[in-house]
Amino acid sequence: MEPNPLSVVVGGVRWVPFDVQFATQEGVFSFALFAVDWVHAIERLEELKATARISGEIQGRVRA
Repeated sequence: MEPNPLSVVVGGVRWVPFDVQFATQEGVFSFALFAVDWVHAIERLEELKATARISGEIQGRVRA
């Protein structure tokens, strides 16, 4: 099986993006959560749910 073309290798470990969806009154939204496999993605989502907070507004972006 070919590696996911959107994956990245960090410190020799391949991280792949998983789609996280959530629903609000405004609609359904999603974002990518990088993890090494499905189980890791679920663990990271649980950590996100327990610790997420808004730290500020994003004012710009950096282009590679």
